[in-house]
Amino acid sequence: MGKIIFQISYEIRTDKRPEFMTIAAKLRSELQSLGVNYGIYEVQGQENGFNEIFVCETQEEYDELEDRTNDTISVLVDKLARCVNGKMKYTTLREL
Repeated sequence: MGKIIFQISYEIRTDKRPEFMTIAAKLRSELQSLGVNYGIYEVQGQENGFNEIFVCETQEEYDELEDRTNDTISVLVDKLARCVNGKMKYTTLREL
């Protein structure tokens, strides 16, 4: 079986952008320090649109994503969610 990409897409509130950028950098650093292949990207041409991307090499790695979190990550995710304007969209892609 191929890689699995888990993507979270959303827009943030304009007034929360500075706070969001700080939280996003901390979240990226924390996840990467745990060996999670994670990145956060701003959508070109979409004001305040962002995508978080997790790349998992195996189904097992994907299944264990939530188990690899810690208290720091949980707090950062909660703070980040408060910056979101509207709903988050979750997409899972499986490589052929």
